[in-house]
Amino acid sequence: MPLSHTETFSSTSNEDIFDQLPYSVKSIYKRTRTEEFTALEKKLHPQFAEAERYCMARLLEQYDWDYPAFTSGGKIYRKASRNKKSYMTLAGKVTLKRTLYRTTRNA
Repeated sequence: MPLSHTETFSSTSNEDIFDQLPYSVKSIYKRTRTEEFTALEKKLHPQFAEAERYCMARLLEQYDWDYPAFTSGGKIYRKASRNKKSYMTLAGKVTLKRTLYRTTRNA
């Protein structure tokens, strides 16, 4: 299913998740009868939740810069570090690398 906006990132993992999801859903659906709805829901929910968290992480990564330095408001911001950090989204916790910039070096 295509996204409603143009993708500005490329990731084979992203394609793999969406390619595999319909097969997982169809496979579970074929094995599940109406009275087994609860079991179906318990199997489907984690798969969709994982796909949603993955999408949120990729979307957040688009807002990160990884430049040695940049100028904003007449100040020069230099790269201080690039580390993994966790963020809470509506989809749940996502962990991704983000770059920290600062104008002056701390002692």
